[in-house]
Amino acid sequence: MLKRLIAGECSLRATFWGYGLLGFFLFILLTSLTQNTFLQVLCSRNRVCGDVNVVYFTFSNFINLLLRGGTTAIYLVLHLITSGCFVAYMIIVLRGLWKSAAQYSGSKFWIWCAKTLLLCLVGFSLWSIL
Repeated sequence: MLKRLIAGECSLRATFWGYGLLGFFLFILLTSLTQNTFLQVLCSRNRVCGDVNVVYFTFSNFINLLLRGGTTAIYLVLHLITSGCFVAYMIIVLRGLWKSAAQYSGSKFWIWCAKTLLLCLVGFSLWSIL
């Protein structure tokens, strides 16, 4: 099934609605959940709040957070794993969707709609990871 998706052999409808929108939505929920949980633990334990402070604190203390262990490190690693899986899934689906749209024999309108929405999903997905 994964080979067919990467090769663009699945229908445009199945690739777009099933793998694309539904899959992206589930991954966005999962990465948002792990990110919010990590941020709650980080803010409560380190008295760091505010988006800029949290990002700066996490990057500047990344090794220290991991070496210290505890729930902060667990949630940080969990968020990094889900984000990495999401990026890998996104690359696979985007490639499959682009190829499926290129092979679609129907209306050009649906091809351009799929590719336009695809680019919007990429932007939103990358924004949600950060």
